[in-house]
Amino acid sequence: MPDDLATRRMTQLRIALASMFVFAATMLTFVNAVHADFVNWDDDVYVTSNPWIQHLTPDTVAWMFTHPYYYAWTPLTLLSHALDVALWEMNPFGHHLTNVVLHALNAVCLFWVGMLVFARTHSERPGSPVLLERITAAMIVGAAIAALLFATHPLRVEPVAWVSGRKDLLCVFFLLPAFGAYLLWRFKEREAYLIAVHVLFALALMAKPLAVVFPFVLVMLDAWWLHDPSKKPDLLSVVVEGKLLLFLMSIAVAVVTFIGAGRGPANVVGELTPVDRFFLPTYAIAFYLWKTIVPLDLSPVYPDVPRVWLYVSGLLFVGITYGCLMLMGKQRTGFALAFFTYVALLLPVFLGLASGAQPIADRYTYISMISIFLFVGGCAYWVWSTSAASPGKWYRREALAFVLLLLCGISAYRTIRHLAIWNNSVSLWSHAVRYAPTTPQEYERRRPYLRPHYPDAFTNLGTAYYYAGDAEKALEQFHHILTFDTCNADAHYNLGTLEYERGNPEASKQRFERAVACDSTYAKAYYNLGIIYAKRDSTAQALAMFQKAARLGMLDAQRVLGASGYRW
Repeated sequence: MPDDLATRRMTQLRIALASMFVFAATMLTFVNAVHADFVNWDDDVYVTSNPWIQHLTPDTVAWMFTHPYYYAWTPLTLLSHALDVALWEMNPFGHHLTNVVLHALNAVCLFWVGMLVFARTHSERPGSPVLLERITAAMIVGAAIAALLFATHPLRVEPVAWVSGRKDLLCVFFLLPAFGAYLLWRFKEREAYLIAVHVLFALALMAKPLAVVFPFVLVMLDAWWLHDPSKKPDLLSVVVEGKLLLFLMSIAVAVVTFIGAGRGPANVVGELTPVDRFFLPTYAIAFYLWKTIVPLDLSPVYPDVPRVWLYVSGLLFVGITYGCLMLMGKQRTGFALAFFTYVALLLPVFLGLASGAQPIADRYTYISMISIFLFVGGCAYWVWSTSAASPGKWYRREALAFVLLLLCGISAYRTIRHLAIWNNSVSLWSHAVRYAPTTPQEYERRRPYLRPHYPDAFTNLGTAYYYAGDAEKALEQFHHILTFDTCNADAHYNLGTLEYERGNPEASKQRFERAVACDSTYAKAYYNLGIIYAKRDSTAQALAMFQKAARLGMLDAQRVLGASGYRW
């Protein structure tokens, strides 16, 4: 008994030290993010100009939980932003600090979940009531490596350094403990763990709808991994046992999200050919795996995809899937489960449950790549444990430790370098437009893959220059857009605004007219035309412009008309 107690205490000490090391390493890697500013990419929508988070009251909290916002139902994320505003007001330091701390806590939670996974996979005493008796030093090493490689990878920069990336961080903050609680329920079959799974999963759904696939992942794991190997799994029991309510919650949130997304911007996928659209998911799957191995040239906006790579990725996907099935037939399920879980966690993005018009983005790897890093940690655990069991191969552990720590160091260095891109809006969009087309011909050739990305990137860069006090550079960016997209309403509108500020109302009027000619729903351009006509005492024309803006939902136009006694 004393020996068992000493072993448990040593295991507890190792786990505590490893947890602190993972947390500290993650915080140090991302510490520069807290000095970044807000960026003009949804940070205004979610934080700086979001009226529902400015005052934390029972009414605003009730609104968050009963209404979708910005094409998605994410009440918990909105609540977290509201708490940040209450604590830090509009100081970006505090908002970024919350993101970094959440990411570090997620890394620690992944470390703990990794130990549970390895203990469940390789335990020699599946009925042991004491979980600590299953945890070995090799498991701690493997789980720590998985957590460190995940946490310090450059692909994590976008969701962590971007305040609006909070959704992914908060979703994983609840989803990982939900998975850990599910494993504990399978370990010990206590109802309290299953209740925790449901509560944590509900919170994850309220952070980001991408969590809807979680019950399907559990079904896959139950069927191929967690079931009793002495019994053939029954499909109905695998689907229903402990997961029926999880499925119902997923369906409800998916329906709400589809309804909210229906009013959102069109995804760029809609502009591809049917064949290209069919192969795009396999390209994204291969793209993220490649960027995980070679994390170079990361960007908030990626260049167009040559068709040949779309088709090659499809062949690669079929080949990997076939190889995974072959491995599973030989009872080697580790890589297959990691790969299929990775694909399953990406499915909501392909099905339209991700906000924004980008089919490919770094932030989509935050949830999906967890299984891949757990597999890498499992490989490290296997090498470490087999080396310990073979005295003649002691050197393998030292070599493994050196290689893995070197990889973590390189990964952290690349992450620190990439963080600088997210320092402010100018640095972000200057980086994003590196691969932009430079001629109208090039733009037309690449257009199906670019829209709306690069015009938006140049628009954001011009706006960033404007708010930084450099109007000339802002004008340069807006004019550049029109060299390859002559009917870009945003460019004409922004040029009109700048011309008006420079005292050129006639040039401003022509730009606003061009904007509404390119986009008949551009409410702000109608509103500004109304202001110009009103200053010219062209009352009838001003009224017509204000009414058009009001009918398109612009609140300022509605207030102007209401104050003057006009209807719209």
